[in-house]
Amino acid sequence: MGGFTDYFRKPGELGWAPRTLPRHDFLGRDALAADAAAGGPARTLTGLTWNTADVAGVLTSMLGDGELPDQMDMPRLAGPSFDQVLVRGAQAGVSTGRTASPTLRAMISLCVIDRAHATPGTEVAVIWGRPGTPQREIRASVTALPFKPDHRRADVTAL
Repeated sequence: MGGFTDYFRKPGELGWAPRTLPRHDFLGRDALAADAAAGGPARTLTGLTWNTADVAGVLTSMLGDGELPDQMDMPRLAGPSFDQVLVRGAQAGVSTGRTASPTLRAMISLCVIDRAHATPGTEVAVIWGRPGTPQREIRASVTALPFKPDHRRADVTAL
């Protein structure tokens, strides 16, 4: 991981950047201006769908031999969680908010990832487990947000 600040989020990475930069001075203005000058932030918010077999391997690891990785709180950890995301072995982002979704029948999470790897379907690896404990690479794929389309805003006149 590059550093502690890799876990922070910039407003533009979350889609919150202003369309035009306010004229007045404020804390963080220089960072927003630099992102705007570069064509936007280097990372963007996406979803991840975790590989079912890899997740099942962590969940059933306490029943077998070998190193015991951190177990997954179900359906999710009560507090914040941050996991490294790799693409071909190189740091590419950070996964947060892992949860088991009964609606999607999958383990999912949010991810702030380098724009170059943000295309839905891109294969990534999530490093599961705290540093200093047995860790596992869990395969995942980048998923467009929202995970489940919001049909409440559908044009009902066309139905």
